[in-house]
Amino acid sequence: MTGKTLKAKDLDQFTGTGHWYRHGLVRTILFTDGAKHVADAGGAYWLLDEIAIAQAYETAAAAQEF
Repeated sequence: MTGKTLKAKDLDQFTGTGHWYRHGLVRTILFTDGAKHVADAGGAYWLLDEIAIAQAYETAAAAQEF
């Protein structure tokens, strides 16, 4: 455990994105500034990995709109 924590008030600033980030493992997947903040501040890059892999390889997840 990294000891990093997220607070809901810290996420209020994210209402869109100024930059898109390409996932390192699944290069077709992009994520937003808010998702990057969750990964950085919360130590949750594992969560981005799980989402990217699900969107790439699970048809039900891939069919969901953004």
